[in-house]
Amino acid sequence: MKTLITGVSSRIGIALSAQLLAAGESVVGVDTRQPDGAAPGLDFLEADVRDLNVLNIAANGCDNGIHLAVNADQTRPTDIFETNVVGAYNFLTAAQNNDFSNSIVASSAPVHLKPEIVETACQLPSSNGPDHAYDLSKALQEAVARDFHH
Repeated sequence: MKTLITGVSSRIGIALSAQLLAAGESVVGVDTRQPDGAAPGLDFLEADVRDLNVLNIAANGCDNGIHLAVNADQTRPTDIFETNVVGAYNFLTAAQNNDFSNSIVASSAPVHLKPEIVETACQLPSSNGPDHAYDLSKALQEAVARDFHH
């Protein structure tokens, strides 16, 4: 089996790719920066999830995918939305284009959002706190994932 992991340079991405490689899986990792301490055997592609063409190339030949890529830089809300929402859309489109058996979109929104927002698919956060753009982008990311699931 071959798995595509976006955001592979994160702590979770590095650990997950190491586990998959140790289990004999092949892993294609995509991130905008080289992972520190990556396990030997990782097929790394320095790229941005906002580029669908690159994700289609990375996904070619993969059986599964795990989307971990995220942007939480509150100083650049446009980048947050492009990475978190468009990036998830691109990942799921590449997964669909390449007939993945399984696709996982990891989200941290429940960590930040109130339970009543997480449990209600149509509500989005309306606060204007410091994490508002990030929280909203993650809620939208989950809406994109639900749409692909259906």
